[in-house]
Amino acid sequence: MEAGATPADGVCTLRGKDIVRILKQEMGVKHTLGSLYGMLDRLGYSCLSPRPRHEKNDPKALEPFKEQSPFLFRG
Repeated sequence: MEAGATPADGVCTLRGKDIVRILKQEMGVKHTLGSLYGMLDRLGYSCLSPRPRHEKNDPKALEPFKEQSPFLFRG
């Protein structure tokens, strides 16, 4: 968990279902998603994830908005 996903895991970010699969493959331990999330919560982990970026997000199109906004993005 602390090291994150490895190339052998075949994913870039570990999700609950990935951890369930890894536990079964590597340790022979079977968990449901609910029991896994409960265990992770007791161990102090949270299920925070980065906010996804929309496919139509265009950083260049945001620049005029930032420049014209009277309240936002002023440094």
